[in-house]
Amino acid sequence: MLVVALYRIVELSTTRILGWRYGTATVKKEDLYRKDTLERTLKADGIDVRSLPGFNGIDKLRCLNNAVKHEGKVTPALARFPNWTKGEDLGDCSGAIERFSGLVGPYVRALPDVAIPK
Repeated sequence: MLVVALYRIVELSTTRILGWRYGTATVKKEDLYRKDTLERTLKADGIDVRSLPGFNGIDKLRCLNNAVKHEGKVTPALARFPNWTKGEDLGDCSGAIERFSGLVGPYVRALPDVAIPK
């Protein structure tokens, strides 16, 4: 459940930070954290979300979160990343938690810098 809690921090932070700029005029505020919505919304303003610190790791965390919540096994989306084999049991994710927890802070701190005009 730590995977889900950690990714929830990303979801809530992204929604709050980007909600200040985009509100509901562009997209439903509660959808701003979703990868496709996030990429599309920021891209419209010339911002490449993939350039944010730790985005690749946050994307892996998103896929792991979805696998934990919905499958209990490595999903095709998670299997796109090294060291994950489609269909395998997720097993102990404590190593992943340690790796991903260090990425959340830099990613969340970088969002306002790129998304909120100065």
